Amino acid sequence: MTKIGSLTKTQSSTLTAALEDVATNACLANFTLPGNFPFGTPGATKYYARDAVTRLLASERPNVERYTQAYVELLDVVNPILDVQIFRQEVDRYWQESHAANLCWLSQFLMVIGLGCFVACDESPVATELMMAAEACLMQTPFSFRPTLLSLKTMALMVVAKQVCNATCWSVDSCWSFLGLLVRTAFIYGLPQDTSQGGDPTQTPEENDARKKLWLTILYLDIKVAMCTGMPPLTRPDELDGLKKIPEWGAADSLQRVLYQSLPTVLTIMSHINSRKEQIAYPDVLRYNGQIRELMAHAQRVCPDPLQRMTLDIFLRRCLMVLHRPFALHQEGPVMFPESYWSSLECCITLLMSYRDMWSGESSKRLDLLGRAYVLDFFSGSLTTYIHILREDAPLAGPESMGCVIPPKQLILELLKDCVEIWSPEKDRSVCYRTGYNLLEAVLNLLPKNTSPAK
Repeated sequence: MTKIGSLTKTQSSTLTAALEDVATNACLANFTLPGNFPFGTPGATKYYARDAVTRLLASERPNVERYTQAYVELLDVVNPILDVQIFRQEVDRYWQESHAANLCWLSQFLMVIGLGCFVACDESPVATELMMAAEACLMQTPFSFRPTLLSLKTMALMVVAKQVCNATCWSVDSCWSFLGLLVRTAFIYGLPQDTSQGGDPTQTPEENDARKKLWLTILYLDIKVAMCTGMPPLTRPDELDGLKKIPEWGAADSLQRVLYQSLPTVLTIMSHINSRKEQIAYPDVLRYNGQIRELMAHAQRVCPDPLQRMTLDIFLRRCLMVLHRPFALHQEGPVMFPESYWSSLECCITLLMSYRDMWSGESSKRLDLLGRAYVLDFFSGSLTTYIHILREDAPLAGPESMGCVIPPKQLILELLKDCVEIWSPEKDRSVCYRTGYNLLEAVLNLLPKNTSPAK
């Protein structure tokens, strides 16, 4: 915003007006889930009685399979947490002996169908009730000091819920805090140690694989939230020695295989960027750029699911934006650091195209809910693209030699306009969305309207 302000000095009052609500507590409004979920929610207290949970689940029994399928197809496919086959077997056993299920499993069950209900039933209040019951069950377990694999899965599901269900940037901030607890309880349980030591010898190969996959998903969630909030991730690169030997997983686990290969590199990049000792050297930037682009191409080849390909591409391109930012936005960036300049612009434009695709697809697929987890990434991509266009001396064409494909300026302007229009119906969901929309619209109106050829 400081950079945009310096490029639009004569219009500073317009930007100030767009930001007028950002410092208020009104961001707390319109939370589907309370901001502190899953801690101390008043609506969860009525579900501390086991019979209340049993009645709630019984009332939704006809819909459980539909909710499960909705969750799996939209959310679990991009953040793998559940072993779907085992879960369905456990659900069948639950209906036979409902009082035999332990609280950790019940909490996981309620989160899965709660998220599925949220997707399948247009953000139904029933989904909130199911997740309130999940909180009540989890809070009655020793999850913070004697975690189980089920309690870790439940907390990971709760992170996903906070990202998907709440239309506010403050919810993303609370995700970062909650992930701190999740990562640390994963250490208590031994997930990182199991990964680095080749697995627990007392467990079957399938059980060890399940633990490795869950640890990957927890790391993935933590790094994604850290990148979009600007906060440091909880895990250091030197703690990922166990990710050097890639498991022999099949095509169904392609996303986890890509994460196995990419997370050490991404964490190394973030540790450099977050370091206060010295700025990362430009030759290192180019080296990491090459590694990330190889991983992007690899993900597109090996991941069979289009949502996996899209979300991995967003994740890795966001990493490139973080890597290149200091050099791409340098006053002499186009001349001194051309690779960073063009890579940053290309990644921003591609992110905005993904944003448009998510909100412009079939409404029944609810890709907009999936996109909520990336809304700050899209917002950052929009603002960075604005900077490129507002700079009078910045080129917008000619990057072919850098391996980047940039559309004509007019198409970039149309893309930005489309993305602002997507924000328009969302602006009434929360102050965060309204502020974002007002800001994006204000800067869009400051852009040059001519379509003369770019320099």
